[in-house]
Amino acid sequence: MIGVIAKLTIKPGTNADFEATMKALQARVHADEPGNKLYALHKTADVNVYVMLERYDDQAALDAHRAAPHFKELGRKLGVPTPTHAMLYAVLKPYAMGAPS
Repeated sequence: MIGVIAKLTIKPGTNADFEATMKALQARVHADEPGNKLYALHKTADVNVYVMLERYDDQAALDAHRAAPHFKELGRKLGVPTPTHAMLYAVLKPYAMGAPS
């Protein structure tokens, strides 16, 4: 599995539109990308900065996400920013709710 942490900085005053666009993108990712296991937007203390946590089965699933028409289409719609900082991680041992055994 591959984990992604992406920091997104948006233009001031575009929060509502950005969040609505990301909600639509999340729905499409969950519906159309079986290799995606997590796609969650988080607010930070800075009102113009968000963090997206993502998890994919493998590199092919991440590549499919980046090439998906809905990703490109919704990104263009609002000018969803390219992450100002993105980090990829190898997930060691995913587990369900609760502490790992």
